[in-house]
Amino acid sequence: MEQTGYLQEKKAKRKRGKAAKAIILLLLLAAAAGIFFYQKRQQEKEENPNAEEAVILEENQRWLYLEIEEITGNEMHAMETSGAQEKAGGREDGGTREAVGGEKDGGTREEAGVSQTYMIPVGTDVITKLGSVTTFSRLAAGDTIHCLTQEEDGETVILKIWIEE
Repeated sequence: MEQTGYLQEKKAKRKRGKAAKAIILLLLLAAAAGIFFYQKRQQEKEENPNAEEAVILEENQRWLYLEIEEITGNEMHAMETSGAQEKAGGREDGGTREAVGGEKDGGTREEAGVSQTYMIPVGTDVITKLGSVTTFSRLAAGDTIHCLTQEEDGETVILKIWIEE
């Protein structure tokens, strides 16, 4: 009798051991897959560090290029500049864009002369030069940024910000 109890206990231990090994194997496979996809994403970022997610402008949306003069909390006083490329048109050929005053800027920034105060909504994503997502607390005077904005009831609302310089 004692041997049958001993054998049953031994079988139960084997089953628990096999189940534990299967769980450990699944966890190791999941970790390996996670590491693989993380490394693949990092490699893609290294190959094209300035790649932005494709943004298709909807109705009442536009790109706004700014140089921050002063920022306090979520209130930003900034001078509008003209962008180096037509983001809305998707031009990536280094073409020029008409700057204010009719001069071609040839891929450089020129002051557009419009200085304004903007409120950055809490929770707005700010994308750094390296592609990491942060908050507007990362912004500082002198930063050059471009923003995805939307006109709502005659007011410009900032949806997302990219730090350029």
